[in-house]
Amino acid sequence: MPVRQPREGLHSVRRAFAVLEQIAAAPGGRGVSDLARELGVHKSSASRLLATMRGLGIVEIDDLSGRFELGANLLHLAARASERLNVARLSLGVLRDLAVRSGETAYLSVRRGRFRVAIQEVESANPVRMVAGIGHAYPLHTGAPSKVLLAAMSDREAATVMRDLPPAERPARDVAARLRSELARVRRDGYAISFGENAPSASSIAVPVRDHLGSIVAALGVAGVSPRWDQARMLDLLPVLREGAETIGALLGRRPIVERSAGRATTAGLSPRP
Repeated sequence: MPVRQPREGLHSVRRAFAVLEQIAAAPGGRGVSDLARELGVHKSSASRLLATMRGLGIVEIDDLSGRFELGANLLHLAARASERLNVARLSLGVLRDLAVRSGETAYLSVRRGRFRVAIQEVESANPVRMVAGIGHAYPLHTGAPSKVLLAAMSDREAATVMRDLPPAERPARDVAARLRSELARVRRDGYAISFGENAPSASSIAVPVRDHLGSIVAALGVAGVSPRWDQARMLDLLPVLREGAETIGALLGRRPIVERSAGRATTAGLSPRP
């Protein structure tokens, strides 16, 4: 027979989790009175709960402010959990769905120095198809996924990457100027599109994937063969692609950003810092 958890025990667990959320949301920590008010409990109840959590090392008191902060034991547990979050493995279900819905190849890419590398891929069922190739390195300034990853950097960082390229790979001055303009658009719109930049008949679209900290850790893309995979078809897939990126982000611990006015999740827009 299953063992029933006492109702008070369940309340305590929920309150402890709520305390952690409140403390995590406050860079300067939280005081006992603030936490009691936000939890809707008496100050003495909040003090007892915090004392227990402090004893477990999941919260600590800042010596100067006297406010509660996240403890070292909690950070240790979070680090252990993050080790299990293999983004390539977690993305596989999303990639399979995208490949079926688009009829093209879906893949996940990450930055490796001045290159972009595909770390997971589900190929199109079409006999004529584009394949990114797991482990294959592409320049960080060509192709839709590359531009998503490059746009995640500041202009100064992106310029440094371009400057460090070998002379033969460095874009000409006019190409670099167009690239800066395109990166600004990618940051604004939250997606990138490319045509024939790494292969004459290849076209692709990509969106950013963010982790639990809001950092861009990968680019989720779909590549196809032109003219079959044209701009209209790519833009039709964009909402699905963004939903897929949010799903992967949620598996990495990310919570959706909610628009206060509309009360709905949004992923539009891309900036170097969350």
